[in-house]
Amino acid sequence: MDEAIANAQKPSKPSLSRRRRSYLNLDDDGGGLLGAAAAFDSLASEIDEALRGGETTARTLRRGERLSDRLPPRGSRYYKIPLPSHPIEVTVAIERTSGRTPALWASTSHELPDSHHHTLKGKADKIVYRHVLEANDEELGQVDRRNAAPACRDLFVSIEAQLGECHYNLAVDFSHINVVLSRKELTAQVAKMKPTWASKIQELQREPGARSEFETHVHDLRKAATQRKRDLAAGLNHVQQNIVSARALNSQLKAFELHKRALQNCARQDAASNRRSEQSKPIASIERRERVVVDKLRIGHKSIHKIAQQPQLMT
Repeated sequence: MDEAIANAQKPSKPSLSRRRRSYLNLDDDGGGLLGAAAAFDSLASEIDEALRGGETTARTLRRGERLSDRLPPRGSRYYKIPLPSHPIEVTVAIERTSGRTPALWASTSHELPDSHHHTLKGKADKIVYRHVLEANDEELGQVDRRNAAPACRDLFVSIEAQLGECHYNLAVDFSHINVVLSRKELTAQVAKMKPTWASKIQELQREPGARSEFETHVHDLRKAATQRKRDLAAGLNHVQQNIVSARALNSQLKAFELHKRALQNCARQDAASNRRSEQSKPIASIERRERVVVDKLRIGHKSIHKIAQQPQLMT
């Protein structure tokens, strides 16, 4: 009886639903539930920002390096692999130890690759990148793809966890790559090893600087050859002398020269006769005029003489 009275005097504990309602302040017009939801969303967004934005620095991985790491849900890790200046094949392999399999992305242009900005996507828990130039018809023969490499100097890799946590081992390996040249490239390489005049001309046409140097060299050689000939001839033109002597010894050329000279003499004679005829025309006209004047003077003198004799006849 005493125990029943004691239990009745003890304050009763609120039920679980009642405690939740008082914690969420549901009795105050439902405002506590909305505030708790907003606080939860803000906390979740802050956690996502910390997981995805906190690891934006890329860690450098070298050839043959291996590491173990952990990714929280929706977390990301970024890595940077320096690339050599010669063709190589890069293999980035991931081994999942626990959790869900993460996603692999790689790029040579974006420092933080993801599902929207990437060049390579992981397949079978690895990424294989061939650091080699692609065959281009415009550049065939100009670059040896067996020794040259692309301009990019880093391979950027990102690992993204999905909804769950992930533990993994990451390994980076380099391996030799065999570059297969096309038929045109092989022809160009053989032409470089055994250059011909055609290959040299093509090389001069491709490089304007080499062409200008070649033209300058040819001009200098011509000047040197001309000066050497002048020094040997001591100022005499032996070439012209040889031409004249060759013409004199050749019978056909000699007959041609004689015929040419005869035509020149005939032309000179015709020109002289034309000049004489033109000069004789004004002289003949002057002589005719003088004769007319003399005749008129004679006639006048005779008439005057007759007039002078008429008075004597009358007397």
